[in-house]
Amino acid sequence: MLDDMDEKGRHSVVRWLPHGRAFMVHNPKEFVDDIMHHYFNQTKYASFQRQLNLYGFSRLCHGRDKGAYYHECFVRGERELCRGMVRQKIKGTKVRRSLSPEEEPNFYSPHYNSTRKQPLHGSSKIVQKPIPPPVRPQAA
Repeated sequence: MLDDMDEKGRHSVVRWLPHGRAFMVHNPKEFVDDIMHHYFNQTKYASFQRQLNLYGFSRLCHGRDKGAYYHECFVRGERELCRGMVRQKIKGTKVRRSLSPEEEPNFYSPHYNSTRKQPLHGSSKIVQKPIPPPVRPQAA
């Protein structure tokens, strides 16, 4: 969906952030009215947000990316990482705690290096692998 919106010039509604590790919905009303029903089985923005939470996305509440959503397995150009995303089962009414400013990743830091846990194929052993930096388009 995010790549489609980029290609269609709809980045004023929803788009990847420049670092490619989070996305932001800039215009929720237009997102619901024109885009959401084409890609998701929801008709309300709150339902979309709930699904993001159930899949483990975190909403950034501080810094330059305030209001954006990120997940360590959701990186622009790295579609195979999405296989590591698992929808949580709904159990009771647990409220997820927001990340503190210290816990939120700083994607703009030259020292930012996230790692993801990835099981080896055919094994239950988990290996830490660094997430590669996003590919940036070269200037013409």
